[in-house]
Amino acid sequence: MLLPLLPVVFIALAMHGGQTLGWFPARWPILDMDRAVLTYQAEVARMPNSAEVLLLGDSSCLTGLSVPDLEKNLGLKALSLATLSYVDLQAHGMMLSRWIEANPGKLRTVILLMHPEALRREEPSAFHQRFLEGLLTSQPLPKPEGFRGRWERMMGLDVFRDRILARILPFPLPSQYGPRYGFTVDLCRRLWEGQGSLADPNLYDRDSASGNAEYRLAKVLERASAGFRAQAPAQVRWVIGLTPSPASFVQPDHPARHRALLTTWAQWLKADVTLTNLPAILPDVLFASTTHLNATGRDLFTRLLARELGAHSDESASHPRQGL
Repeated sequence: MLLPLLPVVFIALAMHGGQTLGWFPARWPILDMDRAVLTYQAEVARMPNSAEVLLLGDSSCLTGLSVPDLEKNLGLKALSLATLSYVDLQAHGMMLSRWIEANPGKLRTVILLMHPEALRREEPSAFHQRFLEGLLTSQPLPKPEGFRGRWERMMGLDVFRDRILARILPFPLPSQYGPRYGFTVDLCRRLWEGQGSLADPNLYDRDSASGNAEYRLAKVLERASAGFRAQAPAQVRWVIGLTPSPASFVQPDHPARHRALLTTWAQWLKADVTLTNLPAILPDVLFASTTHLNATGRDLFTRLLARELGAHSDESASHPRQGL
């Protein structure tokens, strides 16, 4: 009766033994779009890079600008480590800290861009937070709860899935990302080409848009901002801004609210530059969703951001940090 169990025991021993002895490749759990973005950015955060300008933020930063185009306009090497709004500033701070450890003395400017919707989140998604922190600290990744989770750990199925299966099996992307990019491995390749930035191929539909445009600052953000600011050396210049929203989705007082949110958050973060001249709203035709610009909107916002950064760099030419 025990004979049928022998292959099961052998597989479990092979998975755990192979991991312990280093026979398997490193973790690369790009099993869906969210995990592909987090896995890729966490890996890049620990790699040597020549960037002097580092962009951080949520998915509106990830998809809202073209880093190669911004780099050309600034004349400085740039890189984006933007991820998702599901993780909090502590996780973004860990990304920043890992990048500085891998690239000591190179960073001149941090540009932090978020959508107002991300600023009202009181707590992060537990799964996404633990997943990113696990990647950055080489700790175990989150597993299903209960019997299924215990069974996966015992059998070493998580090892097989995260180190082998994710490398050999293509995982399709959702909605219009599938026809545009293909699979998760293709998404990672596009992120590499875009220096951490990506275009959202969807188109905004005002009739099907859902959500609440009553944006505010979460209570936890003030303390989190102070801790986040402390992750970089004192000589690093901090630039902070908010990404725009579709004109038809927000309330009439959104531009004033947008500016007030940004001003208060900049004070909490003790930012050196506050990008108050970036647009709070743009026409619907430039959006992929209520928080993401589409490719056309991304090109416009990249130009506007480069212009604002250039203006602040000119203003601070006599500053010891030499602008950006």
